Amino acid sequence: EDVVRALEKFNADVAFIMLHGKPGEDGTVQDVLEKNGIPYTGSDSRASAICIDKVKTKIELIKAKLPTPEYFVLDGAPPKIPPALQFPLIVKPLDEGSSFGVQIVENDQQLLRIAHETITQFGNGFVEEYIRGKEITIGILGTGEKAITLPILELRPKSGFYDFQAKYTVGMTEFILPAELSKELYQRSQDIALAAYRTIGCRGFGRVDMMVAQDGTPF
Repeated sequence: EDVVRALEKFNADVAFIMLHGKPGEDGTVQDVLEKNGIPYTGSDSRASAICIDKVKTKIELIKAKLPTPEYFVLDGAPPKIPPALQFPLIVKPLDEGSSFGVQIVENDQQLLRIAHETITQFGNGFVEEYIRGKEITIGILGTGEKAITLPILELRPKSGFYDFQAKYTVGMTEFILPAELSKELYQRSQDIALAAYRTIGCRGFGRVDMMVAQDGTPF
């Protein structure tokens, strides 16, 4: 409500959203602006609400036959690993950003403990296949068929895992631009990023993060 009152006071032509995390990236602010007839930058409330939720996003990617790691959702009960998954695994909250709460687990005991911690702290969570390989991120500008990809950025965390500390501590991550990928893999990764962006209905600008597995599959 304060945001709307401030924008009305300044008679804003458009809101340039620079908010990070909830409620700035999850569709809440976007929905308020839509209801008040104030144009804004970036994706709409629907796409934002999907993107903040990793499992909702994965469901959309799977429908579109785009590669995303195998997973199962935590429901508060002791986790049962599907046959398709094996250790190491990665545990994540459903709707946090910046790798907040993300942890790698190596065995059943760790999984049981961290699954409980995740549900207790965040109220939700899921377990995903852990992809070893290169971490890349692809910026995108535009909307629909007019959307274009920017050069691919490769991230090399010195700790080996691009966690919260690696993201926000100066010197903890090496950035390679353009990413050191074969020409074919570079193009394939950009194509998948664009397909994901369009599938979810993102607009204006965004970024698609990927892990490129050791066999060259971008997830």
